[in-house]
Amino acid sequence: MTKKKAVYTDKSVSSRQVKTYAQLKRDRKIENKKKIKNHNKNRAKIYS
Repeated sequence: MTKKKAVYTDKSVSSRQVKTYAQLKRDRKIENKKKIKNHNKNRAKIYS
């Protein structure tokens, strides 16, 4: 038996754009990094 990759479709995105769970996880990681970066930048502005 071959293992099927877990596939997740976002209804708001066209049905052709199907991402694997790993890709989603990586995207979320990158997004979170950006958020943290911006958050730290904003804090630096406030306290400078």
